[in-house]
Amino acid sequence: MIESSVSRRYAKALVMSINDDKEYSKIKENLVDFRELMNFDDLLKSGLVTMYLTKNQKIEILKLISEKIKLKKKVYNFLLTIIEENRMMLFDNIFELIEDYWYEKQGIEKIKVYTSVEIDNKFKDRIKDKLEKSFEKNIILDVIVNPSLIAGIMIERGSVLYDFSINGNLKRLRQKLLEEF
Repeated sequence: MIESSVSRRYAKALVMSINDDKEYSKIKENLVDFRELMNFDDLLKSGLVTMYLTKNQKIEILKLISEKIKLKKKVYNFLLTIIEENRMMLFDNIFELIEDYWYEKQGIEKIKVYTSVEIDNKFKDRIKDKLEKSFEKNIILDVIVNPSLIAGIMIERGSVLYDFSINGNLKRLRQKLLEEF
């Protein structure tokens, strides 16, 4: 719980420092490159995340990485802060939150839609239009195929899950029958 609130603060702080879509794209691209490098090299990741290396050694590594992948100054300073505060173990959590906070800053809400099969763009647009009217917000859909739904869809908005799937209906029916008997 504390980790997630700390991750949220770091992600939100970075997003609040971003001025426009162009800068966001460049920062996001830099962070993706950094994350891929960390995920590619387990030794590098463990060195930056654990206490095996001193802060100064980690900062030197960050300088080398910055030169190699051409980190923007804002990204470099952000990563430097994370290293200095010994929060690199939260980087993946922070990274995952940045996009959500950027959308929030832009007045856009990201909603996950789970379907049992791949859906075409026309159907995606219909769902998006209905959700935008219902929630009175601009929406970005993240469509995820989940064959276990059998049929229908599930909509995840923040921590609320709307289940319109056959699988969900069967689970509710089962629960109701168990309660009856």
